[in-house]
Amino acid sequence: MKKTLLTFFMAIAIQMLNAQDFQDRFFRSRGLNLFGVTTPSTLFPVYDKTGSSSNYTPTPYSLEHHFIGFGIGYVYSFRFNIIELEDEKSFSVEVPLNLAYTSYFTYDNTVGPDKGLMSFSAPIILQFNYGNGATYNSSNSVGLVAGFGLEYNLSPMFLESVKDKNVGDMIPYNTTYYEYTKVKKSWVQPILQLGIRYWNRKNKLKEISLKYGFGGKKEWIKSADSGNDKNSSMSLQITFMRILNY
Repeated sequence: MKKTLLTFFMAIAIQMLNAQDFQDRFFRSRGLNLFGVTTPSTLFPVYDKTGSSSNYTPTPYSLEHHFIGFGIGYVYSFRFNIIELEDEKSFSVEVPLNLAYTSYFTYDNTVGPDKGLMSFSAPIILQFNYGNGATYNSSNSVGLVAGFGLEYNLSPMFLESVKDKNVGDMIPYNTTYYEYTKVKKSWVQPILQLGIRYWNRKNKLKEISLKYGFGGKKEWIKSADSGNDKNSSMSLQITFMRILNY
């Protein structure tokens, strides 16, 4: 898989270097987005302890922790057309970098921090473009874009400090103990994108797109708490951008 991705990106780099005029295929955009996200689970393993002994016995159970977040972000995007099919169609690679003010909270939390702030994401998306904005020579008034790719997330960037709890500590929980674990803050997930491009009243090219990110399916875990699911990541984002150099 790694060799395939490396070959793919090398082919893109070669295409970019061989382009007669790089500027004729390169697009920059910026804008704002609104989104919601759930982070993947961090599992805190549960242990038994007998008497006053310092020996802890592992159990098949865990305590689950994840965040739910909502935010508004600033997006700066780079797009390069790899292949242009006539004036109205193209295949491109886009990297829309997003830094957002995001507020995170937990639902029915038993362990770990309750709050977090800020997020950063860096997707790489393979796209098909049609109509307005597909190339610099398009004559259509409306354009469409559809894509898929992978997205790196650092979310949340900052965690609420938890008093008197450090990674590796054994924390009492009912009649057992759980090991305090470093909360997962970064992950990679597949994404799907669908958008529309149009001229606004000031004759500026605008784009509105919807992006859906998803992790693996939920897994059943032996929970020492009320829940039975290991949460997978998910995000839904709507972005409003202006294409700057069009």
